[in-house]
Amino acid sequence: MDKRILIVDDEESIRVLFFELLSTLPADCETAETVDLAEGRLAEATFDLVVSDFAMPGRNGLDLLHIVRERYPGTKFGIVTGSSGAAFMGDIRANKPDFLLVKPVDINTLLGTVREVLGMPQPE
Repeated sequence: MDKRILIVDDEESIRVLFFELLSTLPADCETAETVDLAEGRLAEATFDLVVSDFAMPGRNGLDLLHIVRERYPGTKFGIVTGSSGAAFMGDIRANKPDFLLVKPVDINTLLGTVREVLGMPQPE
């Protein structure tokens, strides 16, 4: 059975890239460009993983992480961010996402991390 992944990023090029990459896995992927839209998709369907940008207009990736942890405790959560300051990264880590990657993200790192978090076998 395929896993379900929700990709949340306000940048269309990143959403499309991540969608194309993660769709190569045994996974059904959907996208959302805001936390509000992601919240609606989460209410409509069950997802195994949410991969979210941190910085977005309005609510951010940490806001979405809190929603997922509170309402959908079985859903894994990963943050991808373009910011990498030590204090900033500490704040994100303190909220305990299942993974944290810094842009630009290496394709193999993203795929390997998602496989690991979802318990999928790694390619040989």
